Amino acid sequence: MVLVNEVTGLEKDEARGEPNLVQLVMAEQGRSRDSAIRYVIATADEHLRAFLDLHQGTAGFCDRLGLSGGGREAVHHHVDNLRDMIAGNYYVHTSVGRYGPAASARIGPDAPGLLGQDGITPS
Repeated sequence: MVLVNEVTGLEKDEARGEPNLVQLVMAEQGRSRDSAIRYVIATADEHLRAFLDLHQGTAGFCDRLGLSGGGREAVHHHVDNLRDMIAGNYYVHTSVGRYGPAASARIGPDAPGLLGQDGITPS
């Protein structure tokens, strides 16, 4: 989820002058912006594939631990919640307008944070 945030929030972070993993990859690995974005996306994809593989193996994992009944149900529930959280995170980053060129154009280094735009101030 952090990797998705770093790619989808890149323009926002650049507009605000805030650090971003893509920029770090550019600096540390000498990659172009496009190459660094592709690298972070590929890394996110690898992690997602690994999670999905583990998700498919949840029943076998429960078997190896000797879980039954409530314990087994709790593990499945937790893993399903993680899957839903990952999907929801992706949806938010790609669908709600908080990220991308239009939002980034409204946000400069001196503008309030995104919470401040909604009248909510951090404590």
